Amino acid sequence: MSDECESEVFNKNDYNYDSSEANDDGEPKENERISYDISEYSLEYMKEVVAYADAKDSSGKRRRSWKSVHDRYKRIPAQTYVSRFRKYIEQHGTKRQKTQNIDEIVFTKFIDARDNSLMVHDIDIQRWALKIAKEIKLDEFHASDGWLKNFKGRHGIVSRRVTNIVTKHEVANHALIEKF
Repeated sequence: MSDECESEVFNKNDYNYDSSEANDDGEPKENERISYDISEYSLEYMKEVVAYADAKDSSGKRRRSWKSVHDRYKRIPAQTYVSRFRKYIEQHGTKRQKTQNIDEIVFTKFIDARDNSLMVHDIDIQRWALKIAKEIKLDEFHASDGWLKNFKGRHGIVSRRVTNIVTKHEVANHALIEKF
């Protein structure tokens, strides 16, 4: 988005490569291919790349060639990624980014409900997920039983039957609990 950042710093964590295929410096060998995954790019990074690539000069022509875009953003392996980035920006992110966003928001709601001593059923989690998916325009998302099982597994949530109803939520020694 801004032209303040003139060059991208090489960070070997940004690339996926097997360390056994690296030279003594920890860099990948020149003849080895580096694998790229479109899901590793953030929406902000995509916007920055597209803004740089689509910059126009005073006559209205695009002033950046693919070579200059690739020199500045070395993580982008092919020119097709720029057009793909445009599509993802238009959709406000990739499907994976949106599902991760749903996961984070639903888990936050779950934690808030549990902090308020509310019972949370599976159907509540699915309802929250569907509502959030509708808000972020991810129409093909289904909060299926499989998604719910994976969500609960990722966050260590287990379902338990209530055998004793506590009518009053009280803390015996609030100062002792706050200490921990």
